[in-house]
Amino acid sequence: MVCVARIKTAEHLFLTCGFAQTVWHLVSQWCKLPPIYAFQVRDLLDLHLYIDGSAKSKKVIQAICHMVFWCIWRCQNEVVLNQGQTSMQKIMGDVKGLSSQTVELLNFLCYHVS
Repeated sequence: MVCVARIKTAEHLFLTCGFAQTVWHLVSQWCKLPPIYAFQVRDLLDLHLYIDGSAKSKKVIQAICHMVFWCIWRCQNEVVLNQGQTSMQKIMGDVKGLSSQTVELLNFLCYHVS
């Protein structure tokens, strides 16, 4: 369930609320990364800099992290502003779908734009 705490900071929304922590845990499993521990939003924005792998795999992780931020933000707004419902399955489906589309676009741009 999305956190409905009254005080929202970026750190709370994306890092410390239980919902966000579960999302990042599932993302780390999906990406076959060690558990993700972050103390500031910047830690997540820079995550790709600290993982092993090729430049391409780092770009993929960076894109996935951006999609996670977007999905958490969108999910929170849906629940708070529209009294919507959400589930962990839905947010992870969104993360995987949007990440896949983003990676395909990055691949296309790398080969077709100079």
